[in-house]
Amino acid sequence: PFRLKLYSYNIILKCHIKQLESNSHKCYNFRMKNILTRCLSKLKKKRVKKRKAAARQKYLAYYENLPLNDTAVFLEARNGKEIDGSIYYIAKELITNPDYDSLNLFVSAEKGNEELIRRKLSTISAGALHRIEIITVESLRYYELAATAKYIACDATLKNFFIKKKGQIYLNVWHGTPFKVMGRKIAHE
Repeated sequence: PFRLKLYSYNIILKCHIKQLESNSHKCYNFRMKNILTRCLSKLKKKRVKKRKAAARQKYLAYYENLPLNDTAVFLEARNGKEIDGSIYYIAKELITNPDYDSLNLFVSAEKGNEELIRRKLSTISAGALHRIEIITVESLRYYELAATAKYIACDATLKNFFIKKKGQIYLNVWHGTPFKVMGRKIAHE
């Protein structure tokens, strides 16, 4: 019901904006259009917050109910924006060294960056991509892996929902300098 209500408001606001754009009273219409656009923006933000909250609830369910996957290695570089630095070289070692053939590799990627990360990983070796699954940040699969992967390596702070599970091995290979605020001390969290 709440989702339907937001969707209905969304359609009504878009219709009003189109109507104002086609009308001849430019000054009044410009102000009204700005007001309606802000309302539409607020509705979209509410929808995103609600979706993220639902996904985080799913993470807690995964955390409490699913066992650790002993062969899963979850890698995240710069919160999924790129694959570089230490995380790239960890991935390279895991792919090229036959001792790690039994491990399943998962790399997080922000929505829209999947192809960039896929191209960068393909430079490791010809068969690199068949060993790696690229996971979109904040997707259900992302939350599932954060809750169940035996090994997690990242070069920044994982999202604030993350709770290290007993038996998980969490390797943080900070990028940059240690003279800055990190982790739970970040002001906006």
